Amino acid sequence: MEQLGFTCTLQLEGFARVRLGAADIMLSLPNAHVPWKGPSFTGSIYLDVDNVDELWETLKTRARIVYPIETMEYGVREFGLLDDSGYTLSFAQHPPAT
Repeated sequence: MEQLGFTCTLQLEGFARVRLGAADIMLSLPNAHVPWKGPSFTGSIYLDVDNVDELWETLKTRARIVYPIETMEYGVREFGLLDDSGYTLSFAQHPPAT
């Protein structure tokens, strides 16, 4: 997470809380009472950021890229990467409101 620019604000056994700007994410180990079979989420985690181009320049050679930065037909500039658990993280910046 530090490679993505997040700062760890709390770390306990099996739990961590990280922050990047206004994004505050809590992470935990799988529940011990439910057998864990690996990642099963099939969507992507979509994060709005204020500096997507700057973030792209920082991460493009350090991360496993799913899709490179581009401006989508709906006007949002974004890129996607895989985290260490195999989840897709999409970072996006919306155009300024007119």
